[in-house]
Amino acid sequence: MVEKRILVIFGRDFSTKKKHIEEFKKVLSLHYPSLALVNLFSQDISLLQLQKEMENISFSKRLFIFRNSEKLSPEIKDYLKKVIRGKRLRDFLIFDFALDSSQRERIKKDRFFSFLFRISPPFKTGGGLKDYTFNDLRLALVRGLPLRALEIIDYFLKKGRKDRVSLQILGLMVKVFVDNAPYPLKGRNLKYIFEIERLIKEGKISFQLALELLVFKLLLKQRA
Repeated sequence: MVEKRILVIFGRDFSTKKKHIEEFKKVLSLHYPSLALVNLFSQDISLLQLQKEMENISFSKRLFIFRNSEKLSPEIKDYLKKVIRGKRLRDFLIFDFALDSSQRERIKKDRFFSFLFRISPPFKTGGGLKDYTFNDLRLALVRGLPLRALEIIDYFLKKGRKDRVSLQILGLMVKVFVDNAPYPLKGRNLKYIFEIERLIKEGKISFQLALELLVFKLLLKQRA
């Protein structure tokens, strides 16, 4: 689904947002070594420039980051909405809003932003550590929200024993991606999970990196 290539992030804490975006880029780069980063400042880009960038045929995956997304012009918002709705999106998009999550209300009436928030629930930074549950993780996995899933996994790994928590997370992934998956994907998904479980047990990879890789394979690789 094209909307699963989109990340919406809110917050005024630049360093925290940068950390989360870098983590997302790191996970993508593990599987797309030639990933190209395209940084765009929303108040400065023209429609012609954006069309040229996005419609240029590229053999490598690209990650477009729209800084200060609240400043996108009406014509660019119309164009992006058509691209997303028309299922023509091959690359990954990050919409980075320089607003607090509480300020989101003042832009929710905008038709494009309302559409965007509906298909990709905003990821908020700087709001303090939330007490996540395994149901929060399940919903993030089911909805195809990789960054949200990684944030929740990081929370659990810091909170409890990594070996025990990792096995619980793997068990949850079996339920989501094997038990409830379409038949053609069951075998492949189970193979991914077994591979990661083996690497963890053999001590060849850290719990954190192992689960990041698995989130990528299960949420991103299958739709790339």
